[in-house]
Amino acid sequence: MRKTIIVHVEGFLAQSAAHRHHPTPLERAKTPHLDHLSQTGEMAQWQVPGEARPLRGALAMLALLGYETPKCYVGSGPFVAAGLEVKLEKHDVAFLCDLVTLRSQEGWGEGKKLGPQLIMDDPCAGGITDEEARELIDAINDQLVSENIQIYLGHGHEHLMVWAGMGTKIVSRNPAEAQRQSIEPFLPTGDGSQILRELMEASRVILSHHELNQERIADGGKPANCLWMWSPGKALDLLPVSERWPVTGVVFSSDNAVLGVGSTVGLHMVRVDTVKDTMSGLLNDLAPRCLKAVGKTDFAYVHIPVDRESRGSEEAMVGLWEHLDTHLIGPLQKDFLANGQHRLVVVGTPTLSTPAPPGASDAVGLSGYLLCDAQLEVNPQPGTGFYERELATRPVKDATKFFERLVRE
Repeated sequence: MRKTIIVHVEGFLAQSAAHRHHPTPLERAKTPHLDHLSQTGEMAQWQVPGEARPLRGALAMLALLGYETPKCYVGSGPFVAAGLEVKLEKHDVAFLCDLVTLRSQEGWGEGKKLGPQLIMDDPCAGGITDEEARELIDAINDQLVSENIQIYLGHGHEHLMVWAGMGTKIVSRNPAEAQRQSIEPFLPTGDGSQILRELMEASRVILSHHELNQERIADGGKPANCLWMWSPGKALDLLPVSERWPVTGVVFSSDNAVLGVGSTVGLHMVRVDTVKDTMSGLLNDLAPRCLKAVGKTDFAYVHIPVDRESRGSEEAMVGLWEHLDTHLIGPLQKDFLANGQHRLVVVGTPTLSTPAPPGASDAVGLSGYLLCDAQLEVNPQPGTGFYERELATRPVKDATKFFERLVRE
């Protein structure tokens, strides 16, 4: 395998019905390096045969590395556990455990019971910080954990719960799907779901009365007033990448599920620490770190969750795209692609945490790639760009076959 850097941008797709007739943030952004690469590289859409879920996050990474996701991806819980270096025993079930904001018609809904009277106000708990989350998770652990249930601190609103001896027949849904709607149709169902609901209700009692949440409300913010468990799964035993092909790799990310995929398939994990700085700041030195890492291995996988950093702001998204083009794509184009034996792949996948609103563009769920390779025979296409509208016109290819192609070519 020739030296390869894969830049996976999470939040590529602008999910707004208005973008059917108006430029997306990526179209608006000034990205000269990405524009040049798109005019001389290979661009295509991606899909996985038999996979109905949009390719994003850990799911997209597994597919890109050649794993058949309908068979090996049940939920993100086990990957987050791996990313947090939490060892799962044979009968443990790992759940994503998110701090969310619920409200009722009367306010923040102090009542204990979960039901149709409660609305999912914010699946990200108002952008809660790691320091605030630690205080709330500590309070939960002081009162709710038991021999069978453990909750582990993650990042921001995203955490992990491990339930020993629980089955995996619970059906639970992404809280982002319930945004601005009654939570009733989205609550857990199936065997064991009543216990899970009771645990969520108990968390509401603790969190609603916590001093930190009272302070957030007094300051005009949103309280993180409930834990929401979803995406369960048991420990996975996947064949490492190095046993499938004679290659080694490293993954850079701030996302525990993506890091967990890397750990599960035998890649070296490098945590991008957004606690101490913003993603914009960290992009400044990410390129040299990648170049140094790929000097010692065959490929580097760089995951950039621009949608989380923008928090839904189009102007922030435009700024992040421009910063990414200047401080990551540009240096990689100059210092990495200048070697005619090296390759750069830019992967775009939909926003990670927020589903498309009703009436959104038909392109929702769009995923694709841009392959830049001096040895690739591609006819230059002036005027094209790596953005949603252009990608939607390109052919659709099987994502699970792409990595094997990189290995063999």
